[in-house]
Amino acid sequence: MKRLLTLSLAAALACGAPSHAQSFAPGGHGGASSASAELEGDLRAILRGPGLDGARHGALVVSLDRGDTLFSWNADASLTPASNLKLFSTAAALHYLGADFRWSTYLLADGEVSGGVLQGDLVLFGTGDPTLGSGRFPGTARALDALADSLRARGIRQVAGTLVADGSFFDPRLRAEGWTAEDLRQWYGAPVSALVTGENLAGGRPVDEPVRVAGERFRAALNRAGISVRGGLRVVREPARSSAGFHGPGPTGRVLAVHRSPPLGEVVRVINHVSHNLFADEALRTVGRVAGGQGSFAAGERAVAQMLAGSAAPRMLDGSGLSRLDRASARAVVDLLVRMARSPEGAAFRTSLPVAGSQTGLRRMYATDAAGNLRAKTGTLATVSALSGYVTAANGERLAFSIIANGVGRTSAAKEAENRFGARLARFRR
Repeated sequence: MKRLLTLSLAAALACGAPSHAQSFAPGGHGGASSASAELEGDLRAILRGPGLDGARHGALVVSLDRGDTLFSWNADASLTPASNLKLFSTAAALHYLGADFRWSTYLLADGEVSGGVLQGDLVLFGTGDPTLGSGRFPGTARALDALADSLRARGIRQVAGTLVADGSFFDPRLRAEGWTAEDLRQWYGAPVSALVTGENLAGGRPVDEPVRVAGERFRAALNRAGISVRGGLRVVREPARSSAGFHGPGPTGRVLAVHRSPPLGEVVRVINHVSHNLFADEALRTVGRVAGGQGSFAAGERAVAQMLAGSAAPRMLDGSGLSRLDRASARAVVDLLVRMARSPEGAAFRTSLPVAGSQTGLRRMYATDAAGNLRAKTGTLATVSALSGYVTAANGERLAFSIIANGVGRTSAAKEAENRFGARLARFRR
């Protein structure tokens, strides 16, 4: 059963979580052929290549068709995965929510409209839509103006009460443990909130109070639509202070308008193609809210562990991999890839991964057998590099792989090794 954030959200939260995927435990080589032995030797040589002295690698390659392990190197080592962690966030979002899921942002009124005046407060309530005002999708850049215009179309010209920006649907903590001070100054370190506007950025820098900023931006949209607000702006971050009613059986105010995000499948594609941290973090917190009843990273992590029941689970301090405290093994990543390949959401997950040798995808491995073939998610932090995904071998055999390197002196050297690794898998034949 897919989870939708609707007006009956509380009922949805009471339902049990689905379980699409089955556990997969990579087997042994099952009698190594000469082709398999040659592949293993080549991959070992790649991981010992130039510029990788002192690096700690974890790597695993399995066949989706035969179910055997073709290569294993410290596959159970717990490593910093960087943005490879987004594979878990996006897989969990598809698993629990479905590719057709859309976030909703609500306008609620606690009074009646008389003579063009809303007699009461106007509440802008967010459920974690990361695309509101982002401009990455058709119609999202002007989402706040569209909401304001919908009020004007109802004949509203003034709000007698206050404008309430309600971000109480998620944990009020805006950042994850393990983010650095430098992260917090960069676009990729934007704070995570239930009410997001413009990717929680201003002038390319993260805003300090995203819920308040959302309220201010919406008030400006109301002004542009010719709607005035007599009262000030009130910001709500805690459920106990929310009057919207979404923490009970349903909204207590009258719903005046709803903005719905693009489908999750499109958002997941942006997450894995652009490696968008905020979008991934919002997705994991949404999973936590829907599957665990709390819009926090910890609840999202528990939901991922439930999805992966019976196999290794990552340590997820966030959904993006920006935290230096995140941990995952190559085996955990490959197990996830195998599960998703067998999942009803497998096609959406696979196509969300950028393809090698493409200007709009993974801009690497040009003029190799991996070009137009290999699909994988990258991961990069200082001293960390990772690449995990799918590739079709020369004999048509489908492979899942993960390679994670920590303690890298030059990430460029690690990425060159990943390119050679992927190209070699694409040439494999047995």
